[in-house]
Amino acid sequence: MTLIRENEMDKTEAMKIRFIRLVVMISAALFAVASVSAQSSNSNMDKILKRPIVLKASKLMQLQGVKPDSIQVICKRSVDKGIEKIGAIPFQVDELDGDAFSVVNGAVNSGAETAFKLNSFDGEDEILFLAADGGERFSQDELDRFGAIYEVKYRYLNQPRYAYITPKKLLPNSDTHYVSFDEDRFLLATNYYQLQLDKTNPVVWRGFYYPGYRGEMPGAGHSLLDTMKVRLNSGVFTRFMKIKLSNKNLKAKILRVKQGAIRTIIQLQITVVVAKIPIMKIGMQLHVMPQMIDFPALVYIPGIFDRVMVEPTMMISLDWNNLRGSKVYVANYPDAPAIVDGKLSSHEVALQQKGISNYNNWLAIDSGHNFASVMNLALPKDEDVGILSFYYDDNYVIADEPEYILGQSPNMGWKVKDMPSNVRYYITPSLFFVDHIQDIAIDQLVEQGKYFTDTQVSALQ
Repeated sequence: MTLIRENEMDKTEAMKIRFIRLVVMISAALFAVASVSAQSSNSNMDKILKRPIVLKASKLMQLQGVKPDSIQVICKRSVDKGIEKIGAIPFQVDELDGDAFSVVNGAVNSGAETAFKLNSFDGEDEILFLAADGGERFSQDELDRFGAIYEVKYRYLNQPRYAYITPKKLLPNSDTHYVSFDEDRFLLATNYYQLQLDKTNPVVWRGFYYPGYRGEMPGAGHSLLDTMKVRLNSGVFTRFMKIKLSNKNLKAKILRVKQGAIRTIIQLQITVVVAKIPIMKIGMQLHVMPQMIDFPALVYIPGIFDRVMVEPTMMISLDWNNLRGSKVYVANYPDAPAIVDGKLSSHEVALQQKGISNYNNWLAIDSGHNFASVMNLALPKDEDVGILSFYYDDNYVIADEPEYILGQSPNMGWKVKDMPSNVRYYITPSLFFVDHIQDIAIDQLVEQGKYFTDTQVSALQ
């Protein structure tokens, strides 16, 4: 009997071991599939977007307290006839203030808390460089010779890439800048697009140029955008006394500019005034990157807003120029696009009502002629910011100020109703500019497209 029980126990243990092995094999297979899928996704993203890698100071403890000007990012590349060269790649270090705004030329946003250390790499400060600029792996001798203290490893276009961070500069910095702002002409420029700001009011856009566009009027001389529109419609003291404010009613000025190699930052100060009463203040920055623009904005709505404004509605939109035949996609119905044809269909009216929600609010337009744009609005999830809906107009002949070109072809963006008062919160509109959007899911572009995040950072000392 004892032998039988022991044999039965042996069989039970063997079955357990086989089961565990099977679970391990299945888990490994699933991990491999997920890894391949992630690599494929990143590869697709890399084909359409030049994304920066962003490394936070909170993850780089050996750099804590180092002066930002002392940090350098270097890599090794093979040049002609197999010769290897080590040099600094284009990069930048951005300090962030207590409100998570980038510090521009040693100054913080006027509304920012100041509980942070200036001229010290710490907290949520950032190092940025383009994923495309990584190179080959250093030997141990090269690590020692250049004093590298961190290795950044990742895959770019399915090839391994490496970059190294040093706490002191031993090599000349690269003079390459992927973005620029001409402060005399008010012109933002990258290798992919140009954006003309109005000199008297930088929140009024005068033209957007995408040289790769191959539509009705191709080339760099045709603006694909009429203007960006920020409008506020409301009753004043009563719903029967109406006002309509636009970009021209915003008191905006450029305070400071940081010309970065990867991300140029423009600090703006904006005040909304009604009947000589400032009802809203906005601290905004433009973060200009090779294929996108961010607009982090710190909005302060004082308590007087409720007493002055009745049923206010704010619209933030882009009035595109002559993108006829384009397809317009929205987050809640990604497989049912609107078609830009000069009129609103019943389907497009339904999209205005149900096309987006507060936290699933991306919009996209694809011209079909080598230009597409994706828009997204990041809102705080723990704050009352009002109710978001899809703002859309498609009419070739109607005027809607401010504009320089008659018609809305199309005019698309976000409408915010039931805005709260006596609050202070962040919103961040983002714009991506690409040739087309067929190769990747748009929600994935919104979630992962801003920065390249799939990296392994290893301390070397």
